[in-house]
Amino acid sequence: MPKFLTPIQEAKLREYLLGPPVSLSSSFDPSDFPREMDVEIYEIESGASIINWEQHQVNSGRFFRFTHFLNRVIAALVVGHDRYGMFGEPKTLTRVDPNDLRLTKTEYNNLVCDLREILQSIDSELEHQYDSLEFLQHGPVVGP
Repeated sequence: MPKFLTPIQEAKLREYLLGPPVSLSSSFDPSDFPREMDVEIYEIESGASIINWEQHQVNSGRFFRFTHFLNRVIAALVVGHDRYGMFGEPKTLTRVDPNDLRLTKTEYNNLVCDLREILQSIDSELEHQYDSLEFLQHGPVVGP
């Protein structure tokens, strides 16, 4: 499958995910989150479930908030809103219009595969959560 991310972009994302947390709220103890990636990892609560990227219900284990991360990557790459410096110096826009976040279906699928490959290479045991509400509220316009 063709790649969306360049090798340099992949390396920067891997470095960002493995680096110290920069998006962690000040109300949390940074020593509990050794990597930036850990900020987006949650334990599935007993009696609760998530939907993973393959659209299966998962009732236990750890999951990564994949849709949230995907939307942040798209905002950084498409309109330059890179609040935490995933691709270099942090850059914050005062407003991001979701209609400006446009990808073709092929671009979107290739980006999803690239990101999932990076995450799997770091921690193959994690489920990747698909959050349909997050996608609808903050996700890109995906077209032909």
